[in-house]
Amino acid sequence: MNRFQDGFRITPLSQWGKPSVAPPAFVSDPAVDMKTPPLNQVNDMTGDKYFSYAAELMKLHKPHATDWSVVARMKRLGIVPGRSFDFAGADPVVRQALVEAPAEGLKQLQAAAPNLARVVNGWQMLTETMGVYGNSYLKRAWVTMVGLGALPVLILAVAQLPPLLVLGPVILHLVASDAGTVTIALFTAWSVIVTASDAVLKPLLLGRGTGTPRPVILIGAIGRLLLHGLIGLFVGAVVFSTGYRLFGQWMGQSAEAPPVPAPDAEPLHGSPSG
Repeated sequence: MNRFQDGFRITPLSQWGKPSVAPPAFVSDPAVDMKTPPLNQVNDMTGDKYFSYAAELMKLHKPHATDWSVVARMKRLGIVPGRSFDFAGADPVVRQALVEAPAEGLKQLQAAAPNLARVVNGWQMLTETMGVYGNSYLKRAWVTMVGLGALPVLILAVAQLPPLLVLGPVILHLVASDAGTVTIALFTAWSVIVTASDAVLKPLLLGRGTGTPRPVILIGAIGRLLLHGLIGLFVGAVVFSTGYRLFGQWMGQSAEAPPVPAPDAEPLHGSPSG
């Protein structure tokens, strides 16, 4: 699969039919933060900085034709595609609304999260518009916000560590942000149940009768996940663990096998037989 993927080449039309030219070396823009996660960068933006930056981006990336409705509403605020946004020159009411927009937007995301996807057997499944969100801006923002937070839990689960290492700080954040007693209590109870079930079910289903060290399972799962996606998460641990056990058996047999005796040497022709 890797050789097949490496065989693909992307050629600009301007270079089609011409000798291949090495692409220019990547040079990062010093004005762009390459270390802070994108989600943190967005959450740390004030309203004026966020919408001013959005106006600059729309100079380079024009809105889709189906975005006409939200484009018309932004125009009432003074945000027009192709133009810079003058926050200081906006109406005071508009400035106040944009300053309050980030906190209000996060509240709407948290309130809408339970109803954004179908719930089947206790699992929330977002499958109808996955990858094709259209003009569902709320779903776009929700998937970006929630998906990045779920990745550390997935990694901890593969490493056979308790999810509470990630869920604990989230609970503290809810308490600090005054998310509401009911919300905090329900999320805490859910976190405890998930952690307890993980601690009980995982040894029963994964650890029974296996002598494979945890780092071997972790390396196999994470490595295959990076190479082959979600299916590699499950196949990698099995293949790597099986290979580890077979290698151990082979090494054990080699160590226990008796040495092979050397064949008796025959006298050379013409030598004295004594």
